[in-house]
Amino acid sequence: MSFKKENRKILICAGGTGGHIIPAITLGKNLTGYDVFYICGNRDIERKIYKTFDLNPTVLDIKSFNPFSYILKFPSLLFDSLKIVSSINPRTVMITGNYISFSVGLAALLFGKKIIILEQDAIIGKTNKIFSFFSYKIFTGFPAPFRYVNNKKIIHIGHILRENIFEFSKDNNLIIDSTKKTILIFGGSQGAKNVAKKVLDFLCPLNEIYNIILVAGNHYDDFKKYKNITVLPFYENMGYLYSISDIVISRSGAISVAEIKALNKKVIFIPFESASNKEQIINIKKINLDPNRFIVIREKKLSKENLISSIEKLLSIKNENKSFYNDLYKQIGMVKQYV
Repeated sequence: MSFKKENRKILICAGGTGGHIIPAITLGKNLTGYDVFYICGNRDIERKIYKTFDLNPTVLDIKSFNPFSYILKFPSLLFDSLKIVSSINPRTVMITGNYISFSVGLAALLFGKKIIILEQDAIIGKTNKIFSFFSYKIFTGFPAPFRYVNNKKIIHIGHILRENIFEFSKDNNLIIDSTKKTILIFGGSQGAKNVAKKVLDFLCPLNEIYNIILVAGNHYDDFKKYKNITVLPFYENMGYLYSISDIVISRSGAISVAEIKALNKKVIFIPFESASNKEQIINIKKINLDPNRFIVIREKKLSKENLISSIEKLLSIKNENKSFYNDLYKQIGMVKQYV
């Protein structure tokens, strides 16, 4: 199949969670010389993330995945996706996975568009796996091999990390007691609210010892009752939060793990084990972290005792002010060869 070189339009479908959206936006904003368009779902957090980056995506009317309701809604999603692809008429459609990408990928296939996949997890997700059969290339955060896909299509570009985790400014509105150690809690939308509530219930009695910062994202209103801690909505200046934090408590989505590794932070991972194919556990195993700087607590075993003992153990380890800078421009150059 040939694709018209004079067409410089790229349509990127990225929705669901920040782990899908932020790498796609970072990549898209750096694809100079191309007209880049975005599609996302209809969740508030998706809109907020795009708004933070001054982007106005086309929105598909879907907020979550429930198999029965998704089947009923799919004809209208496909119809809308066909209209969007037809109207924009891109040369390339990039999908990042999950239920948001399925109807868009199918519309791209029906219109004969070049399909590129961006997969940041250690395991290729179901939607990306399906469209891998029809894709031109698959850009991955982890190196091959991957099961159930044609590994000849894979281009290992590494994880696409937002620039502002390395280059950031001080937030003078964020008041932190410099005499205390700081614990940063964040890590995605998938089941993160219940875990965050547990963690805060364990740690809030210790707020005289620790600064506690929670990036609550879409669940910001659910945490207003917690006193003497800092609760933030989706926060764009993440590099600053990382820089002032002694320990991170996080889910283990691919981008969270990659950012933590790049900044060499000490971390307690609480993986989302209901995630498809257990990829959050495999992300930790494959990222090659310093074994002295992270602890994994399985969600079923999360207790006040093992959380506090894990914090104390990590705090006893010497801080290291070093990071592993991500060569974003090299990654963009690799992508430009194929879009």
